[in-house]
Amino acid sequence: MTLVDPSLLPSDGLAEQLAGVPVGQHVVLVFHEDRFAQALAAHVAAEPRAIYRDVDVQFSPAQVEMRGRICVFGVWVSATVRGNLQAQDCQAKVTVTDLSVGGLLTPALMRQEARRLIHGELDKAVDGLFRTLPLCLESIEVLDGVAIVEGTKQQLEP
Repeated sequence: MTLVDPSLLPSDGLAEQLAGVPVGQHVVLVFHEDRFAQALAAHVAAEPRAIYRDVDVQFSPAQVEMRGRICVFGVWVSATVRGNLQAQDCQAKVTVTDLSVGGLLTPALMRQEARRLIHGELDKAVDGLFRTLPLCLESIEVLDGVAIVEGTKQQLEP
């Protein structure tokens, strides 16, 4: 079964779509960068307490890049995160390979706090997006403009 550009928001029913899939069936989720960026922007706009804004996503071979602004100590600073996504132990795992925050005049303490916040938010987002799905993730392939997630439907434990 292949689902193209499914929403990852719990309220949009991906978990319900997967509920009808038999346990053990192979599932492929295809995410195009432009649709993923639109969904992410809608999610951020609907979250009034989000500490990040103006997020954009780019998929390139083996890498995901996210640009936007993050609120640190009440100040909004620009941030760019590059990293890899992989499937490990049935879950999505993010590894940050490059992270830049603010400009030359951004204080070191603010950059350190932004880095800490970004790592926490990425882990929380990836965990929240995939952990609630009844899938054992087997592979995540990021190509130019598209990400492909493959897994097997599993029974969620109550």
